[in-house]
Amino acid sequence: MYPTVNDGDFILAKNYKTTPTQGSVAVIQHPSLGVLIKRITSTSKPQTFVTRGDNNISLDSSTVGLVSDKEIKYQAIWRLSPQGISKLQIC
Repeated sequence: MYPTVNDGDFILAKNYKTTPTQGSVAVIQHPSLGVLIKRITSTSKPQTFVTRGDNNISLDSSTVGLVSDKEIKYQAIWRLSPQGISKLQIC
């Protein structure tokens, strides 16, 4: 699977207006791993989310663990790369 974001890309992000939705791309401030960009895959329980990366070499959800709504800082909307600007799709 191809990554949605590559090294050297810039991300435009905004605050979530509501609870993060399944399939959206989130910017996460993880307490031990630092800043991560992951896709929200499901809601485990209220205010807790399961995430995944969009490629095979990304940290998997067992390494990242459950992510709380306090750790989710922004919703990634646009990617700026050497190939141009593209909108990040919810899937």
